[in-house]
Amino acid sequence: MHDILATAFGPFGDFRENPSEAALAAWTPGLPTGWRARKLVLPVSWAEAAPKLLAALRENTRLVLCLGVAAGRDRVSLERLARNHNDTSLADAGGARPAAETVVPRAPDTLRASLPVEALAAALQAEGIPAEVSDDAGAYLCNHVSYALLHHLAQQPRTCLAGFIHLPPADHLSPAEAARALQNIVDHILADLGDGRVHPA
Repeated sequence: MHDILATAFGPFGDFRENPSEAALAAWTPGLPTGWRARKLVLPVSWAEAAPKLLAALRENTRLVLCLGVAAGRDRVSLERLARNHNDTSLADAGGARPAAETVVPRAPDTLRASLPVEALAAALQAEGIPAEVSDDAGAYLCNHVSYALLHHLAQQPRTCLAGFIHLPPADHLSPAEAARALQNIVDHILADLGDGRVHPA
């Protein structure tokens, strides 16, 4: 059995309900035989988010899709890069700030997502879902967990595709439409991963 881990973030700031959490809740996974999905909501916490994500990985995890909200965007953004940088001026939902400016000390400045982001953006656009490829995941928790995940996977012998997807606020994309986008992404990836083997972009 091959495992898909899909994550979202909980409430923070002005988002009493995080659009990423609403999208994840609205997603009813349609998966082929041999695949199953797990959902995980991460706290908006500098200390807790990445460890909780990494602890949820299993040996049979073949795909990790992390969702978050980008308040200033009006379309689905497939993040191509994660940067080894935390903005130490930004507090989390509990008021804490990161203890260091780097996500992982003495690690590369950037890491590339292993998702085929260009193809996924095109697939969403073909379904009438506004989408783009982004090279800027910010320096908040979205980028933080993305970098931590990609760095962790790069150290492991396992084969697993992973990446971060920013969703716009609900007034631009409803939870139902965001869930449809997530299913479209999964469908596109699993069309290539039906045998459980990873074929990186």
